[in-house]
Amino acid sequence: MNGYFYISETATDELLVADAGKGSIIKTSLKDNSFTVVVDTAEVVKRPKGITYDPEENRVYWIDENTSSIYRALLGDSTVETIQNKTQSKGLDIDTRLKKIFWTNVEKRTIVSANLDGSNQKDVIKAEGVDIPTKVLVDSKNR
Repeated sequence: MNGYFYISETATDELLVADAGKGSIIKTSLKDNSFTVVVDTAEVVKRPKGITYDPEENRVYWIDENTSSIYRALLGDSTVETIQNKTQSKGLDIDTRLKKIFWTNVEKRTIVSANLDGSNQKDVIKAEGVDIPTKVLVDSKNR
């Protein structure tokens, strides 16, 4: 792998890795250290980071550092969908129960929610007292 990468755990013995150096997302096995490119985004997206995974829809979501936009794609499919343009986000996560995506907006210092396709966006939290909200994590088990 070239460049730096971000890791997102899945519910199996595999990890999803956003390779910002190659502009791709790979799946790597914890058993044998093998890896497979599951989203080759180099044509559209240059530096994926901040990834999260929806096992129910088999989709990966990520922020692109170069475009400051949020994208998603089915694993194994090169079709990339834009969820949000120019968001200045540093972190994102999804709630599989509510079918919502949440992300930080550094510029506005808010946490934003939307449907998984990016529709119905709204600021849900104003991060008062937080200079740069960089990560959001949904705890969908303990509600």
